[in-house]
Amino acid sequence: MRKEASLALKGITQQDEELWFIKDIDLLIEHQGIEQCRLLVLPALREAVQPVIDRQLSNAQQVLEVGCGQGFFANWLAPEWLKGKISSFDINLPLLRENPSRNGNLFRGSVYELPTRSNQFDAVIGYSSFDSFFCLGNALREVGRTLKPKGKVVFFQDLIADLYLEEYEQKSRYSGWKTTDRHFQDLIKDLKEAGFRIPGDVEFLEGAAVERRGAIQKRLGADFAIEKFPLYIVYDRGFVIPIIVRQTPKGRLVLKVEPEGVLTPQSHQDFRNFIVLNHHPKIDFESFRLGDEDVLEWVKLCCLVAEKV
Repeated sequence: MRKEASLALKGITQQDEELWFIKDIDLLIEHQGIEQCRLLVLPALREAVQPVIDRQLSNAQQVLEVGCGQGFFANWLAPEWLKGKISSFDINLPLLRENPSRNGNLFRGSVYELPTRSNQFDAVIGYSSFDSFFCLGNALREVGRTLKPKGKVVFFQDLIADLYLEEYEQKSRYSGWKTTDRHFQDLIKDLKEAGFRIPGDVEFLEGAAVERRGAIQKRLGADFAIEKFPLYIVYDRGFVIPIIVRQTPKGRLVLKVEPEGVLTPQSHQDFRNFIVLNHHPKIDFESFRLGDEDVLEWVKLCCLVAEKV
């Protein structure tokens, strides 16, 4: 069943959704945890999304980011040449207050009624945001209004579309990809109905990088609670494994690897076998040479590109 249909049966409207998102403080706490996980593997994420950004947005002069949250995409992932061209918005006030962007292109708004001109933007970015919209078709029609003809929408999506989960799916740890697949099926259908064409299929993006332990600690202002190095870290947004739990003894953030996550295998071979078994990666892990204090990061996410007709 479509998300908006199941919610309508419960008497939940589009306005109810927005009221919830406007003030929900729990959403801020959840986003803070997700952002810490993404920052942990930032170079690998950049490796994954950069080719898509270069290919799809190189000629764009005005870009709209939908559902920016705390600003992870615009502040961390976007290349320098793109940052000044992005206008970002979210409806959640606690998230916007935590957004460090000070370039004047940050505003509060609803994806269902944007305070922007028609045919204003060359491209739209959604970084794991469109799965949170209950009325997806309405959101896409409004996004289409703001786009210029031939303008593009680039959807980056974690492997788990959390907010698209139905109650029965939340009870099963193996329902993640089925939910994300359902989200993309709905997204493609609604995009076509909203006047977009889709030139390709859903693409799986991978990225890998090696960093020194100290570089990660400096970026996150955190210590590792584990002393086994080299360390192997996978980010698939909980699709197969949890990444970390966050602890704050004496007010300091500590990154602790989940024991069941199989993230600290004793050998490179164990790590490669684990990834190959669960994700069938394109990257050759044998090409990486790791030393003491090194961290090997590997990420996987989805991408879909649509164009306004």
